[in-house]
Amino acid sequence: MDAATSGAGAERLSGWADGRMGGWAAFTTTIRKTQGLRGGAEFLPWLLDGASEGTQANVLGMLPPPVRFLYHWIWAPKYYRTVGTIT
Repeated sequence: MDAATSGAGAERLSGWADGRMGGWAAFTTTIRKTQGLRGGAEFLPWLLDGASEGTQANVLGMLPPPVRFLYHWIWAPKYYRTVGTIT
């Protein structure tokens, strides 16, 4: 279990979600500033690994076309070559 899914990490994530730390808009801004495109290249495939096709379509539909292109043609293939897939 890592920090994002254990005690303090889970508390921080729920703090973002419920608005105590500024809500998801603030979370998005912080992640963009601290992680940039490279962070998205790792986070997005991890986030969508094992998600239903509908969930994947909904999440990817929120992103601009250039990011969807990167996800489909670069990020996801690299992720699955590296870690495999969760069944």
